[in-house]
Amino acid sequence: MTLYDPVDLPVTRLGLRAPGKALHAIAAMGRFVALKRFSDLVLALSAVLPDFPHIELRFIGDGPDRKRIERLAADLGISGRVQFLGMLQKPSEVLADCDLFVSTSETEGFGMAIVEALAAALPVIASDCPYGPREILSPRTDPVKLLSQDSPIELAPFGVLYPVGNVKALEKALRQILSDSALRDELSRKGPSRAADFSSERSTAVYEKLLFA
Repeated sequence: MTLYDPVDLPVTRLGLRAPGKALHAIAAMGRFVALKRFSDLVLALSAVLPDFPHIELRFIGDGPDRKRIERLAADLGISGRVQFLGMLQKPSEVLADCDLFVSTSETEGFGMAIVEALAAALPVIASDCPYGPREILSPRTDPVKLLSQDSPIELAPFGVLYPVGNVKALEKALRQILSDSALRDELSRKGPSRAADFSSERSTAVYEKLLFA
């Protein structure tokens, strides 16, 4: 049995997101460091914007790599479509106003931001990195067997997985979500129930069972 750290889930949009709603805002969240690979998302966004010009990207977080990512967006000519919101006391409020969450990390301790996005009923695209994204989005698969660099994207039960660092695969995943409203609606509907598996209440119950059974 795996014991997960409890996640506070202040956001839920279950039932609030209108089916078929057009996607307008992508969220990404975390510390701006190289292993988060935020540049992959900026590059993929630049590739899809000609076909989906209404999309914007909202970064939540700060860190030493932020200036480099800002320069990359400027060099690609998409600064007007990328917002850098910095550290926020209540990132859940931004998530609630977005339509898709993307995690591009090289590695994760778990992937708490992914759970928070699911709780906000956001479809999720995540790199299939160690450790966390696969366990969260595709819980019935082997968490050790990750996508290789030349693997196709994987439509998992609770999100879309792509090979770490493969910008073309990330671009394909974005196009899939952007163009398929039925898939967006399905993932949005299923997200909050999956996030609840990691709630404080659920985790506390598991700990109590092990300690006092």
